[in-house]
Amino acid sequence: MIKQQLRERLPAYMLPQAFVRVERWPINHNGKLAIDRLPTLTEDDFATVPYEAPRNETEQALVEIWQVQLGIDKIGIHDNFFDLGGHSLMALKVSAAIESRWQCRISLPKFFEKPTIAELATVVLEETLLSQSLNNDDLLALLEEVTK
Repeated sequence: MIKQQLRERLPAYMLPQAFVRVERWPINHNGKLAIDRLPTLTEDDFATVPYEAPRNETEQALVEIWQVQLGIDKIGIHDNFFDLGGHSLMALKVSAAIESRWQCRISLPKFFEKPTIAELATVVLEETLLSQSLNNDDLLALLEEVTK
């Protein structure tokens, strides 16, 4: 609820990456916030949706690309890249890795529009289909992957 309200009012780069409830703010001897004594964030603090594992090879490969860029081990197919701490520079690096692997280009606006593994996998498959002349066997393999 809070994140949705903030999304309506703030640009994406200003949205907090995580929310952590703090019962009592740590104060130093000068009466200021003791930043070094704030709770350490964990991967669970970034989770916003229930975890769902990759369903096919494309989603698995995208998860691996995100893991490298975000430094997070457990990434579900419905996790939002930007909610996990990603930003536009990381999105460009992910797009470059996608282009290197599948020879399809994902623009930054498209990345902001489709910020989950499930959505990006669909874009990758669509772009792959559009950019290649595939024979029937290749089309059937791609269709099988999408419907897993």
